[in-house]
Amino acid sequence: MFQPQKIVYFGELLMRLATPGNLRFFQAKSFDINQDSSEVNLAVSLAHFGMTTQFVIIFPDNDLSIVAVQALKKYGVGIH
Repeated sequence: MFQPQKIVYFGELLMRLATPGNLRFFQAKSFDINQDSSEVNLAVSLAHFGMTTQFVIIFPDNDLSIVAVQALKKYGVGIH
């Protein structure tokens, strides 16, 4: 059976903001941040199965980008 050496994804990373306790946005004083997209979900899933996955994306130079990169690396997804 064919076993790919590396799987490369091109796509976007969405950031979802959620309020604690299901508050409305105007009621909240803080937000929980989750990074998500179908490409990211598939890359993380395949990384859990032991495959080498790389995500190609351009991030701006800010703290939210650092958090996003750390989240992907935590699950074993490489970033280019």
